[in-house]
Amino acid sequence: MTRVRLAVVAAAVLVLAMPSAAQAAAASPAITAKTKTVEAGKIRLGYRSFGKGPPIVFVMGLFGTMDNWDPAFLDPLARHHRVIVFDNRGVGRSTNTKASFTMHDMGEDAAILIKALKLDKPALVGWSMGGFIAQDVAVNHPRLISRLVLNSTGPQAPRFVAPSPEVTAKLFGPLPTLAEILSTLFPPDQQAALQDWIGRFTMRRPLELVPPSTANKQKLAVAGWVASPGTDDPKRIKVPTLIGAGLEDTLVPPANSRVLAKRIPHAKLKLYPDASHAFLFQERKTWVPRIERFLKTGR
Repeated sequence: MTRVRLAVVAAAVLVLAMPSAAQAAAASPAITAKTKTVEAGKIRLGYRSFGKGPPIVFVMGLFGTMDNWDPAFLDPLARHHRVIVFDNRGVGRSTNTKASFTMHDMGEDAAILIKALKLDKPALVGWSMGGFIAQDVAVNHPRLISRLVLNSTGPQAPRFVAPSPEVTAKLFGPLPTLAEILSTLFPPDQQAALQDWIGRFTMRRPLELVPPSTANKQKLAVAGWVASPGTDDPKRIKVPTLIGAGLEDTLVPPANSRVLAKRIPHAKLKLYPDASHAFLFQERKTWVPRIERFLKTGR
């Protein structure tokens, strides 16, 4: 599918609300949950909470908002867990007080959110950049969380395995378009899965977007994580960890997941063929049960 066609598909889904979609939205806790705010240090974070049971905190990735979590991924988990999603600083109703920020700053935000909501050792689930943030929390606040689930992510430099020069140029050049972002998340032969995901998460109205100023700050934070050696060595992560990735991921090559699995003590690794950066949504029917089993047993 061409980028132009992807843009048309995305625009059509964003504009049109079909009756069946409206009915599905009304039945989805992920879509109907109200946005609240909590003070987190010097900033305010927007979040949503739904479901009952042991808590899970979800950390979003680069250029994403909490709206982008797939309702079909979150709702099954909310049957047995309290699900908390939130926006990183400078996104939606989450404020920002800095001209620039680092992955550690966002890790501290997540830690303060857990404390502010008085969550009792939640599991922490990170996707892409959200996985960088989740690792920072696990290293610096190990007693705050009980489990760690890392999706399509990688270790801090010098262990990060970079994508191709072409992909790197797209990520760290001018801000990519919506079509360019979408085209990297699912394999070329999984466009139906891509359109289904777009249709599900855009059922929430209004849909938040990441401001360009924040997107540029996130890019700089990611560049610092993948290029500048730091102290968040995966060997320092002591909580039980589950790692997942798609073998066709061009944004964060799956070699990164293998590195994480080798360095995090006793980590579990699952790789999906014919899946890319958004494997967790594409393969949710098997990945969600795998997460649930891990959260229950640690295996």
